[in-house]
Amino acid sequence: GGTFQVLSGTTDGFLSITNGTFKIIGTNSFSNPVFNVASYTIPSSGGFELSNPNATVEGQNGSVDNNGELKITDGIFNVGIVAGNSSVTNNNGTFILSGGVMNVARRFVLSNADGTFSGGTLNISSVGHASSTQASFQCSLTSDLTISGNPLITISQPNSSGTPYNDIEILNGSGIKTITGGTFLL
Repeated sequence: GGTFQVLSGTTDGFLSITNGTFKIIGTNSFSNPVFNVASYTIPSSGGFELSNPNATVEGQNGSVDNNGELKITDGIFNVGIVAGNSSVTNNNGTFILSGGVMNVARRFVLSNADGTFSGGTLNISSVGHASSTQASFQCSLTSDLTISGNPLITISQPNSSGTPYNDIEILNGSGIKTITGGTFLL
């Protein structure tokens, strides 16, 4: 089986990345929050890879701040459980989605980062998003973005800000944006 027992329970996370890449690979079935705090950071010298079709990283009441590498090739990766919880890749961090599913409670942001989507599914705003300054899918001027192949990016709920704002914003600037495939679904 694939049960993690940490301290006295199977629902407690255990991981804090300070350096190196933690990988969940293979085919054992399990479901666990993995990270030991609700809002966690992947540092510039660290990474996290989910490549197990039977694994689920459970969401917590917090956000992901990715400054290193977050890579999903298979399995289910959940970020957050309430509207304030987001996934932000920044500070030259890298986000790669080539398979599997990532569910984000609020918004997905690339800020001075590198994002590559070649497969899989990204579900954003599953709980909701309300911002008059940022979209549900936000890519900054300085970020590199590549969307190719067959990824599906779904905005589950529209931006409900009192001052209307976009659901998708990909800003043109010094970052290279290449979109040759994929589907955005609103």
